[in-house]
Amino acid sequence: MADKHLVRIADWGVTEQTVIFADDFVLDRLPSNGDILDIGCGRGMFDAKAARYVRSVKGIDIVEEEINIARQLHRHIPNLTFFVADAENLTAVEGQFDAIFSRFCFHHLNMDKVALGIREKLKTGGRLITIDCLEDYWKLSGSFFILLDATKRLGVLKMLSLLPRLLFFFTPKRFQHVKSDIARIKAEGRYHFLDFKEFYLKYFPEAEIGMIGCAGYVDWIKQ
Repeated sequence: MADKHLVRIADWGVTEQTVIFADDFVLDRLPSNGDILDIGCGRGMFDAKAARYVRSVKGIDIVEEEINIARQLHRHIPNLTFFVADAENLTAVEGQFDAIFSRFCFHHLNMDKVALGIREKLKTGGRLITIDCLEDYWKLSGSFFILLDATKRLGVLKMLSLLPRLLFFFTPKRFQHVKSDIARIKAEGRYHFLDFKEFYLKYFPEAEIGMIGCAGYVDWIKQ
C-alpha cells in the first residue's frame, strides 16, 4: 500500500477550478496531433479542454471516486478516457504518449518512481509539462493570486457558487494533508524555487524550469 502522504484525497474539483491560471500555459505546449497523458486528472475538467486541441487524452488518478465522476461528466467526448492508476507505476498504463502533463499533483508523489515511468511512457521527442506547488503557492499572497485570477476568468457568480466547496480546504482532513505535503517537500528540497529547480533538473536534465503565477513549472523534451 502507498505511503499515507502519497494517497490523494478527493477535493470535488475545487483545485481544477481555482488553478486555471495554468491552463493556457499547458494548452499552448501540447502537440495538436498528439496522444496525451494527464497524471492526477481529478474530475477531468482540464482534460475536457485539452481534448479539443489534441488527438486523444488519457487521464489517470489514484482516487476512484474522481475517475468515476470524470467518466460521467465527460462521457460525450470521444477522444477522452479516464482510468484509475497509480502515477508511481506508469508501466501499468497502456500506450506511449507524445506529451505527458500534470497540474498540481507532483508534490504528492515519489519522483524517483514517477520519473522512471515518464521516461518509459514518453515517445522520443515527447514533452513533459508539469506545474506544481512551491513556496509562493502556499503563501497568503499566493492564495490571493489564485482567488483573483479564478474570479477574473470564471466570473463573480461562478466563484460565489464555489464558496461552499472552497470551505473544504479549511477542514481538518484537508489541513493535515496540506501540512504533511509542505513538510515533505521542504524535507525533499523542492519548496523554494531554486531548490525546486535543482530538484527537477536531477530527473529531467536541460528542462526549462520557471515560475508561472504562484507556482513552478517544468518543461522537458525527451531526447
